[in-house]
Amino acid sequence: MKVIFVFLVLFISTLSFAIPPYDMCKYDGSCSAPQEKIYSKFKDCSGYDPKLNAGVVYSGSCYHYSKGYSNNQEHHGVMYFNEVNNDARFGGAFSFFFKQNPYQYISNEEASHMYSKSINKKKHTLKLDSMNYGYVMFDAVLPESHVQYWFKTCNGNVLMQGMWGYHHHFTCELKPNE
Repeated sequence: MKVIFVFLVLFISTLSFAIPPYDMCKYDGSCSAPQEKIYSKFKDCSGYDPKLNAGVVYSGSCYHYSKGYSNNQEHHGVMYFNEVNNDARFGGAFSFFFKQNPYQYISNEEASHMYSKSINKKKHTLKLDSMNYGYVMFDAVLPESHVQYWFKTCNGNVLMQGMWGYHHHFTCELKPNE
């Protein structure tokens, strides 16, 4: 009986995060003002177009919510998008506690070399959903360790929402470097 109860709790808690993209600002009322601003743009944005992002590096502000970070503290992210065998792919990185964006001067050419290893991995293929966003999930042994990213293209920028497990949520507004 305990096993069934534990399974049901895990199943129900997984469902609450399985509807991409989930409304992270309603989750525990956890959004700071900067996160809410980016998430509002994300919700209002009409979609994701991989053709607009192909061969382009984007970087900018990210705001994380978890036990280790204040969700008012600006951090930074970089994403490089391209197509491989007609699949939309990406590679990228995050930095924490830098005062300025350490990725802002990376060129498209440099990014293509820096992220070529991840771009060429099949697991870095974006699923293009009918709700008009790019989505990827990296499975882990335990559901609470899944990594999920949602991307939208809006006004020339990339808006990103992500989860690292159940208790780390973030939003990013990334602008083209060149």
